[in-house]
Amino acid sequence: MKRKIGLMGAAALALLLGACSEEVSYSWPEADNQLFVTHIKKPVLTVISSGTEQTELELPFIASDMVMAEGKLVLASKEEDRLYALDLDTQKLEPLGETGEGITKLLYGGGNLYAAYADSNKIAQIALEPFTIKNTAETGQHPHSMAMDGSKLYVTNVYGQTVQAIETATMDVEATLQIVDRPNGIALEDGSVIVGGHGPYGQLNDSVYRYSLEEEKRFRRWKPD
Repeated sequence: MKRKIGLMGAAALALLLGACSEEVSYSWPEADNQLFVTHIKKPVLTVISSGTEQTELELPFIASDMVMAEGKLVLASKEEDRLYALDLDTQKLEPLGETGEGITKLLYGGGNLYAAYADSNKIAQIALEPFTIKNTAETGQHPHSMAMDGSKLYVTNVYGQTVQAIETATMDVEATLQIVDRPNGIALEDGSVIVGGHGPYGQLNDSVYRYSLEEEKRFRRWKPD
């Protein structure tokens, strides 16, 4: 039987998940278009349907990030040593596989999942079926936002103030490029990397920067007016 989990139930299920890896069942109204929202300070996943209808699902953890992968919503928590998958058809949450603690960001692309460990300065490449950590890459300080372009993974290092280009076939870092202070957020467009960020200490950044990828892997900064 599907059920919405109460606060005490969530706490008990957190222990249950850690002990015997059983699934958790939820119930929310089905709709063609739904928005799923995590909360950085609460163990809650909000499902928004039809613009205003909301259902709060109490998680056994605070989610640090989530991503759609192979038809399931994959969730990470910085304090958990594994990933979880929420099946949107069955509305069940279950452990997906062990990864170690510290995942802060997820990206899915090219058939693999990529997980950033901000505090340990690494990116893990993960296969979902069967669940396997295939490879890792050492990064600059505090890797966070990621984007993919073909076989290249681009990651921003917040405190390293760099973007790194990683070849996904080998997880080798091919280029480390100095950019705006404390970058956060990255997108790829027309051969360019677009980043935002906090900016230097004592001065908040108010711009988005475009860095064009050239043959010599140099980046040219573009600042909108």
